[in-house]
Amino acid sequence: VLGRIRRTIVANENLSTNAHNVKIMVENGSVTLRGPVKSEQEKSWIQNATTQAANGYRVVNQLEITPG
Repeated sequence: VLGRIRRTIVANENLSTNAHNVKIMVENGSVTLRGPVKSEQEKSWIQNATTQAANGYRVVNQLEITPG
């Protein structure tokens, strides 16, 4: 699951470097996302991509928007 999520995120060339490097933790049926992203759009795109890639897992989005 972790590899599938990471590949999906890295494959999107429109995301910032920070978004490509978000922390992804898979534990006990849930996926936690942590780290900085540049916009609400990136945050929601990563959330949606993770939800699809980790079908059946609960997604905990702790991404922080830090523009610039």
